[in-house]
Amino acid sequence: HGIYRTKLLKIAKPEFYVLYNGSEEFPDRHELKLSDAFWNSDTQGSAGGFLELIVPIYNINEGRNEDIVRRSETLFGYAAFIAQVRRYVEEGYELGGAIGQAVNNCVERGILAEFLRVNASEGINLLIAEFKMEEAVKVWKEEGIEIGMEKGMEKGIEIGKKEGMEKGKFEVARKMLARKMSVSDIVEMTGLNEKDVLSL
Repeated sequence: HGIYRTKLLKIAKPEFYVLYNGSEEFPDRHELKLSDAFWNSDTQGSAGGFLELIVPIYNINEGRNEDIVRRSETLFGYAAFIAQVRRYVEEGYELGGAIGQAVNNCVERGILAEFLRVNASEGINLLIAEFKMEEAVKVWKEEGIEIGMEKGMEKGIEIGKKEGMEKGKFEVARKMLARKMSVSDIVEMTGLNEKDVLSL
């Protein structure tokens, strides 16, 4: 009988948000819109009919959005734990050792203590995978920049060669004109068009 209903069926308001704890510089709060991914993102003056989703992203790294982070003991503990791991890595520990040290440090201080005691090995494996992915993304970005620079240099050299060849053709054409050679012969021998030769 539901298909014959005319009364609007009320639902709970869905809420979406993303928590960011990556190592790249990121604002305290940012917004993602589904419409930013549309091929035609100009929704101004649209007659409607498209689905929009606005998702706030909160930076939960240590010292950021503390009013939000402190609302959840687990979230606060997670942010503190990740900050510990990063500090140990900066001090020169291998990733596995840094995570191990952070686990011990947090357990001693009562941060995520029960969770870390029970799930230490799974958590360590998960974190190693997460940090390795973060490192991989960094490397891919660096490689992308390097490849882009290499391609740009190659393109620049290619363009330089072409420009040099064009200049060379004009120089040869000038010398041929100075020797009173016909325009048609110069066009045939240099590959320049008649208009270019006449402009000399």
